[in-house]
Amino acid sequence: VLLLDLKSKMMVVLLLMEEIVIQFLAKTEILRWYSKITLYTQILIYFHLPIEDGNILQSVWATRIFIASICVWAWTGFYVLVLNSAIQGIDKNIIHAAKLDRASTMVIYKKIVFPSISPSILLATVLATCSAFQMYVEIALITKGGPETAT
Repeated sequence: VLLLDLKSKMMVVLLLMEEIVIQFLAKTEILRWYSKITLYTQILIYFHLPIEDGNILQSVWATRIFIASICVWAWTGFYVLVLNSAIQGIDKNIIHAAKLDRASTMVIYKKIVFPSISPSILLATVLATCSAFQMYVEIALITKGGPETAT
């Protein structure tokens, strides 16, 4: 019972982590400072993306890539938890029986693993689509609609 209680507390902390981090970064203006001097900026320069004055928040495409990477970073952990719990929920006896029948690894994944976790993949896809439509908060806090109202 204590372990289950600890797991539920950790899940609540993980779900609230994104909102807390984004609010902290927005209030302290760390994102605006971060966008000027980071390795991220150097990577974008390496790929010849146009960056004005070394600030990625002044370039339309660099800003879009920056916002997309922040959203991927913020939500990847949750989707990994969903898919990991689905994979752990697969009955090991079925996989063992398939191995005894000399099924290849690809056949096991194709016939057992993927069908077993397909509801969780659908859930993660629907949640990712919903969160993509709710990106206004991140965009408003980071760029305030700029540059040139492109975001």
